[in-house]
Amino acid sequence: MAAQCPGGGPVSTAYGPDEPLPVFGAGLRRTALDALGTVLGADSELAELWDDADQGAQWRREVERLRAVLHAAAA
Repeated sequence: MAAQCPGGGPVSTAYGPDEPLPVFGAGLRRTALDALGTVLGADSELAELWDDADQGAQWRREVERLRAVLHAAAA
């Protein structure tokens, strides 16, 4: 989603889809932004697990970068 926004770059991961994703409507940007907010929230088990990992700070920076791109595009 963020890769399709101005300022968003491609995300390269071994766990990503094999085929290109369709173009998402602008209305989904707010939903994606809300989802990332939940992922980073105080009650997020995912964030807690990453915080305990060696690469937790890097993961958090990347999620915050995605949020910033989505926030700018949703405005």
